[in-house]
Amino acid sequence: MSKEKMIKQQARAALKGNIVPIIAGALFVCVTAVMLANIGDLLLVVFGLYDFDKEAVSEGKEWIGNLVYMGTYVAALLLSPLVNGTVRAAANAVTKGENRASDVFWYFARPALYLKTLVVNLLLLLLYMLPAELLNFSRYSEWVFGDSLTGAWATAAAVLAAVLTVIVRVFIYMVLVHYPLMIYALDDRLHPLRCAFGFIGFSFRNLGALIRLLLSMIGWIALSFLILPMFYSVPYLLTACTDSARWLYQLRPVKVKG
Repeated sequence: MSKEKMIKQQARAALKGNIVPIIAGALFVCVTAVMLANIGDLLLVVFGLYDFDKEAVSEGKEWIGNLVYMGTYVAALLLSPLVNGTVRAAANAVTKGENRASDVFWYFARPALYLKTLVVNLLLLLLYMLPAELLNFSRYSEWVFGDSLTGAWATAAAVLAAVLTVIVRVFIYMVLVHYPLMIYALDDRLHPLRCAFGFIGFSFRNLGALIRLLLSMIGWIALSFLILPMFYSVPYLLTACTDSARWLYQLRPVKVKG
């Protein structure tokens, strides 16, 4: 039996009786994300600060708009432990054989743990955003070509740049964010700096294992874009990825001092 097949088998077994908290957590995260993505514009409209003709913040009120949007980003960070809690629900399913809906709010339970989780998430966000912005091919395409391309050529350049940007951002997530996010849910005793920066080498060494697992689940990934199937496929993918990270973390070589 291949490692990927064993991981998927374990994930399916772990989901039995434990899928509801993971679904609840994923839905809560999605609803919160949608609300935060739109609440800034909604507030501007409610307070008459949005110019519908220009489809932008009213002239002279840009600074207020910037404050509103910054507020939504801060709110997103403050609520980000919901993501960690959802991963924890999957982690408990594979490590303990049971989870609870309260796992989703685990990182809000104690002030020290909440603040620690915010630091972890902020560091991971910065690790992701810096290279992601530097390797934004869509922006570079606009700078290089500008209005020099028209018609089909302009469309082709825009599509190619967008595809390259997505591929690069997925790669950045896999090598800088994925394993630290999973491992923190498995072991929240880790120091934030250790969690954010201490697993970069680990992530590179195990990148192949992650890619093989995702390729073996490509059908389930496709189903995650459909409303009804996603209620099983998303928890299944998350649980499988968490279980894989668990084994890799437990079996990692440990340096012995002295």
